[in-house]
Amino acid sequence: RACGGFGLGVEDDEVMESQRMMLSLEGIFSEPAGATALAGLRKALREGRLSPDDSAICLVTGSGFKDPDSIAAAAGRQDVLIGHEDVNSYLRANVLSPR
Repeated sequence: RACGGFGLGVEDDEVMESQRMMLSLEGIFSEPAGATALAGLRKALREGRLSPDDSAICLVTGSGFKDPDSIAAAAGRQDVLIGHEDVNSYLRANVLSPR
């Protein structure tokens, strides 16, 4: 309190959404407990308890390897932006072929 800190609770769906965000936007493979910090930050921003200009740190300490079922569920909900055929074609043309 003396430093202006606060705590808040988040719902499971907020944690799962934050887990999906970290996976899809940053490539961070987090378990739900690790995604809770980001879920709290997002909630604090929505509620106006923090400003987008404030500095914040989210410690993500739990690896997704600890909870493969939750990460599979999070990954399974992602939209496919590019198919594996396109990736294979790109790799063959730009990486694997001799220059």
